[in-house]
Amino acid sequence: MARLIKFAHVVATIGLVGSLGLFAALTLWLQRVPAVDAPPVLQAMSWCFARITLPSVALLWITGLLALAVRPALLDSGWLWAKMILGMALAGIAFIGIWRTLERFPEGPLTIWLGVAVALGLTGAAFGVWRPRLWGRKSAAS
Repeated sequence: MARLIKFAHVVATIGLVGSLGLFAALTLWLQRVPAVDAPPVLQAMSWCFARITLPSVALLWITGLLALAVRPALLDSGWLWAKMILGMALAGIAFIGIWRTLERFPEGPLTIWLGVAVALGLTGAAFGVWRPRLWGRKSAAS
């Protein structure tokens, strides 16, 4: 069961990082196209957000909480607490920053939100892979 949960967590991470990468590419492309061509790109970005980013964030949270239910000893790990804080910040940026900016794109700082989201996502993934000893007792999963 723990392996299935970890697999689903990794798949959700890949979906989230992939959607953020697609957002970054579309944002760069959007800055180079005439304003007349922008609406289809914005529709593609909204579709990606609603169908890939949001489900990935939800699956990440669900599988993360299930992993804690299966292995409660993980709560003693400092890296896990840091990863949870980063995950909450990433979810907040995804819901508030990116979505709100997509609604009013021309005057919104989408590139900044994407940069922060990618940085938080990569840092959280690094904590999950390397599991640094930050504080607390040594992790049972290390």
